[in-house]
Amino acid sequence: MEKDFVLNSRNLFYKKGYFKTKISEIAEKSGSSVGSFYRFFNSKEDVLIAAIKQELEVFRREVRLLNAIDFDLKWKIKQLCRIILSLLKENPDFFVLIYDIEGRREKISLKTCKWVDVLWKDSKSVFVNGINEVSRNQVDSNLVERLFENQLKIYLKHLLMDQQGNLNSERVISMNLEEEIKKLAGMIISSCESLNVIGTCSKYDPLTKAYTAAYVKKELRKILLKETPFSISFMVFRWPKEEEGTVTLFLRESVLRAFVYLIREKFRDEDMVGRLCQDKFILVVPSSLKLGSIDFSGRIKEIIAGLNERFPMFNESYFQYSTIDILKASEFDLKMKELPNKVINLGNRVINRDNLKIDKF
Repeated sequence: MEKDFVLNSRNLFYKKGYFKTKISEIAEKSGSSVGSFYRFFNSKEDVLIAAIKQELEVFRREVRLLNAIDFDLKWKIKQLCRIILSLLKENPDFFVLIYDIEGRREKISLKTCKWVDVLWKDSKSVFVNGINEVSRNQVDSNLVERLFENQLKIYLKHLLMDQQGNLNSERVISMNLEEEIKKLAGMIISSCESLNVIGTCSKYDPLTKAYTAAYVKKELRKILLKETPFSISFMVFRWPKEEEGTVTLFLRESVLRAFVYLIREKFRDEDMVGRLCQDKFILVVPSSLKLGSIDFSGRIKEIIAGLNERFPMFNESYFQYSTIDILKASEFDLKMKELPNKVINLGNRVINRDNLKIDKF
């Protein structure tokens, strides 16, 4: 019954507006009485807060995930814009409601105001945390916060407005999501650059800069020329089909970025990792970390444990790897030709030298 009240009140708020909706209408829409309504809620504001909480559940989870990752601030801004604009496109009526309430704050309690502000507050947390990490830049953080919040509010309101200047959810449904993400992120990043608050939170952006297939091949050439023993480990992330509904593209990208970050932390500069295609990686291990050694296996286990800690929904069974020893550079071609016989069984997918494409350099 409580869920019915929340669902029906939300629909009425979207249709009539919060201030024009009566408790008796919520009860009638729910097929119940006003007395039953007061068994669960003390006021109309209480059911409004419950509706906001329900609407923002997924949004808040994704923002917490974004906050937990230490990566380039520009990338985080783009991901935040994707999260917000995706929510806007999926449920523009929710934003119309938020703007309606925000314009008449004097009519609601401080507690309700705080929940109306959750959308902006959580969004700012990603942005502000990134700025705080850029310690070399001395800026007025309050000024930057206000600038970011105002830009976000104005842009979203602009998207919702029709030609008459009224808030209209229908216009948003047909918007080009990727185009709007690019525009909003570009606007915010430009403002940050003008205030000199954009910086790199980590030393590198692992999936977009250093670790291309070309980089991997170049490093392999260097190793082969040294004539020193080494091992190559092939790694893959496989997301089960039954999990595809819960493992979003954003989550997958976040896990992959965290994986590269953790592997660089554990192996430092003594080794090299490359992301070759989609969910596949290659790790070159020098002779100091031989195949099957406690040191190597232990580091990999620590990395997977780190992913589990950062992403509770991540299951270590999603990750599999296989390693080949190469004692001499002259063995490289031979070992690579043998690789198809040393595959990781992934159901319909296998890792081999063909789909990794590392034998063509």
